[in-house]
Amino acid sequence: AVDYLLKPISMDRFMKAMTKIIEPSRVTTQTTPLPLWVKSGNKTYKLSIDDILYLRKDGNYLTYFTSTTKVMARESVGEALSKLPSFFVQCHKSHIINIRHITSFTKESVFINEIEISIGSSFRDNLTKVITEINN
Repeated sequence: AVDYLLKPISMDRFMKAMTKIIEPSRVTTQTTPLPLWVKSGNKTYKLSIDDILYLRKDGNYLTYFTSTTKVMARESVGEALSKLPSFFVQCHKSHIINIRHITSFTKESVFINEIEISIGSSFRDNLTKVITEINN
């Protein structure tokens, strides 16, 4: 319970109770996402989640690609997916993409700007489902 109202209810008291309900919901619907902190060697980089285009796994390392930079971190695909929001989807055993940056796609590939990223057969159905849900 957020507040308790006793009868007869005055308009001022009712509005005060409604404000307690409405104000917290405004705080939680902020559109500015928190930054993602990525450790690379002895440095930690601050990346804006919206700026991350895709991630590529190479051995024990995962590289975060943005439009301006790339940061290599020693982490697994699973660790990265657990830190990232739901609009990041694994499309291949070695790639995670930000679906907000997809410019086009085919059955076999996704294009982010001019970069072609293969879609693995085991990830194809899930990726198609996610893209379809966004369009609806």
